[in-house]
Amino acid sequence: GEMILTILLLAPAVAALAIMRVQVRYLRAVALTGTAVSLALSVVAILAAYRGVPLEAKAEWAPAAGLVFKLGADGVSSSLLALNSGIGVLAILTTRPARLRRPHLFVAMLLLAQSAAAGVLMAQDMILFFVFWELVLVPFVVLIAIYGEGEREKAALKMLIYTSLGSLTMLVSIVTLFVLSGSHSFLIEDLAAARQTFVLGLSASHLVFLGFAFAFVIKTPLFPFHGWMAEAYTACPTPALMVFAGVVSKLGPYGFYRVAIRLEPGAARDLSGVLMTLAAVGIVYGALMALRQRDAKRTIVYLSLSHMCFITLGIVSLTPSGLAGGTLQMINHGILIASLFFIVGHIEVHLGTRDRRQLAGLAGSAPMLAGIFLLLSLATLGLPGLNGFVGEYLIMAGAYARSWPILLLAASGVVLASWYTLRLYQGVMNGSPLVAAEEPGEALPGQHRVELTSPELGVLVPLAVAAVLIGIYPGPLASLVHQGVDPLSRLLAGGG
Repeated sequence: GEMILTILLLAPAVAALAIMRVQVRYLRAVALTGTAVSLALSVVAILAAYRGVPLEAKAEWAPAAGLVFKLGADGVSSSLLALNSGIGVLAILTTRPARLRRPHLFVAMLLLAQSAAAGVLMAQDMILFFVFWELVLVPFVVLIAIYGEGEREKAALKMLIYTSLGSLTMLVSIVTLFVLSGSHSFLIEDLAAARQTFVLGLSASHLVFLGFAFAFVIKTPLFPFHGWMAEAYTACPTPALMVFAGVVSKLGPYGFYRVAIRLEPGAARDLSGVLMTLAAVGIVYGALMALRQRDAKRTIVYLSLSHMCFITLGIVSLTPSGLAGGTLQMINHGILIASLFFIVGHIEVHLGTRDRRQLAGLAGSAPMLAGIFLLLSLATLGLPGLNGFVGEYLIMAGAYARSWPILLLAASGVVLASWYTLRLYQGVMNGSPLVAAEEPGEALPGQHRVELTSPELGVLVPLAVAAVLIGIYPGPLASLVHQGVDPLSRLLAGGG
């Protein structure tokens, strides 16, 4: 177990160091090797968790300071680790090093992001968790600031300021909890146990929880802490955005699941109503903003905001079905959002525009693209039989158990999702353009070339297959998720 998790964590980072010495034409091969090793080992971690013996790795780090290097992969972590490595592989396949200036740096940053995200998903020690949490941010600041589009430096700086504020409050909460509880280590289980023997005062407990919550709602982002998101996502290059939206945004809800609710169950219960209300408002806000966009990429940015608020709603409802649905939906959303951003990026590369009014009637010249895009759009709006449905249903059941007005607000977001998702699909694939192309009577240049070729199919087909398989047979994934969620539900039911 120790070797498996350590190699899983370090393989992409080692590949990132190795590619600095490699010629451009071998870049992707070296990067794919590191990521593929990580993917294979995450499958081993899933199988171990499935058998009920989750992998662990533990080593002394700085015992005098209470620091232990401990990694673990339960059902939820191992599923997200597979998502992280899987989308990492597809992001590297999407990268065209020959077209980039400083391609080595670009690919190295993608790999480092993957190692750091794996670290957050496996860390069992709060200082280790914090270190990886900070490390995840660095590659994306570089990728957006150097390789992004539009006002990229401003977008990167805004994201850095927002997320650094969140990290600061999390660090204060970690240290406060360690000092007040008198724990001898920063391990999550030790902090939780020490906290139960030495119950923090009402206000201290709430402040510690809020410190964690602030970091997690910014990363997700949850309404109204989403001010950095639209610019950062819009500026972000497609391969990096697949990892950012597909994996890194999940670290916020995962932080609630892994850290905040376990360490402060009482405060979580007291503040869950506020967080549920913000999530439900965010679902509707994201949906309304998605309806206002003409730029297809920005439509998907706000679609993602709405769906991330949906995931958070499930987890902060603290009900067994809400927790299970929220964690399940993290994986489903990762699969779908990475594929949608890839499709829009692909269309923009070939046609030079993302304006919904200029794009239309692509289905005629690109039937395979139209078919896969339709399947993924239907999964995104939660059509039964596809992967978006199962988690969404459980989240709504969990929200209903807590508050029917919040459920109604969230459900209206589901209705709006059908509207903006199908409008996006129809606007791009059906009909004729609302705004004429450069010359009257001419299609956009490259319209005939927008059909998917084998490299693009190699990226989209695995995501589409995953969406169908999880939709038809969600049992194995649901049982993995329950393995992590059930102990947390018992903790909450037992009065924590």
